[in-house]
Amino acid sequence: RAAIAVGERPVVMFGPEASKERYETISTASQDDASTIGRIQAWETAMAMAKAHPFFGVGLRNFEITFNEYTDYEARAPHNAFMALMAEAGIPAGLLFAAIVLSASGSCWMWFRRLRYEPSTHNLAIYALIVHATLLVYLVPNLFINRQDLDLMYHLIGLSSGLTLVMQRAWVHQKAS
Repeated sequence: RAAIAVGERPVVMFGPEASKERYETISTASQDDASTIGRIQAWETAMAMAKAHPFFGVGLRNFEITFNEYTDYEARAPHNAFMALMAEAGIPAGLLFAAIVLSASGSCWMWFRRLRYEPSTHNLAIYALIVHATLLVYLVPNLFINRQDLDLMYHLIGLSSGLTLVMQRAWVHQKAS
């Protein structure tokens, strides 16, 4: 909380006036802001799609095409990677996507914590922290945009897997010495 309070101060003092005005509308956005209302409607529609087709969804890239079959709202993008994947590919695919990203990030975090104090593995620990942080930074915006198919994230997953193998070997070697 203290960090938020300290970080908020410069934004309030030096931030653009338009941004400050926008921040003041957050508490009433679900009633007043067209963008927020549209996103909530799209998420409700995604839930309806997932409910109608829980295992395989409505088909990849079919969210906007089939949108009006599930609601009277104006068709729009889902603006949430998890909702989009769940609606288009089914609930298991959405859960698998979240599990893959979170397990890759969690593995890197675990290895960072294990290896960070040993000088011979300190650099590996830093690499693990970088991949962990990058995956988390990838996940947060995906609550508001749908980039579940961005190839960079899948490269990071592969990097995480390879890095995990290297760190496991370094850990075993370190314990054996």
